[in-house]
Amino acid sequence: MLFLRVYCVIEYIDMVADVQYGGMQVTEGEIVIRCALPRDIWGIYRIRVSGYDEARVDSSFGDHVSLSRITRKQQREWFSEIMKEMGKGRAIFMVAEKKRDLIGICSVRMLDNPPTEASHVGVLSLRVRKEDRGAGIGTRLMEATLGESKGTFRMIELSMNRPAKRLYRKFGFRTWGVAPGEVRRRGKYLNRDYMYLRL
Repeated sequence: MLFLRVYCVIEYIDMVADVQYGGMQVTEGEIVIRCALPRDIWGIYRIRVSGYDEARVDSSFGDHVSLSRITRKQQREWFSEIMKEMGKGRAIFMVAEKKRDLIGICSVRMLDNPPTEASHVGVLSLRVRKEDRGAGIGTRLMEATLGESKGTFRMIELSMNRPAKRLYRKFGFRTWGVAPGEVRRRGKYLNRDYMYLRL
């Protein structure tokens, strides 16, 4: 595996100022893991929307998703906020791409924003396109994201109701609680596990 330190320039959407952000790029074969850039907005949108679509037909899909599809306007606002958080050192956002097509996303965002006494805690989110699962993309994204998170966050939390617990356990995440029936999907109530990792 080749590790290459790169310099990313993040341009806030709908903002004048450019923000400089040092990030990681990992290349292995045709897969590139790198920090998110403004040009990734619509590739990330497609991955987020595919999660919504998947949850509607597969009740075992792990992420809890909004009750309605996110709009392009909501994506612009959300992504603009992520870019601001990255520029301030309050978020890490990595993407996986294959032949310049985004296939996975992983982020850690500060638990409380604006900062509080719990600002050393980040919340992890991971999603890989369905057709690209099982090829180690989630593992590579987690390695890069957790590596970049050291020094920014002291603890990472996540919540989910999916079989991906094996992946999280592989990285040292531990379950600290289960909320029975917290997610309601297609008339079923699913448990939601809460996990943490100390960095």
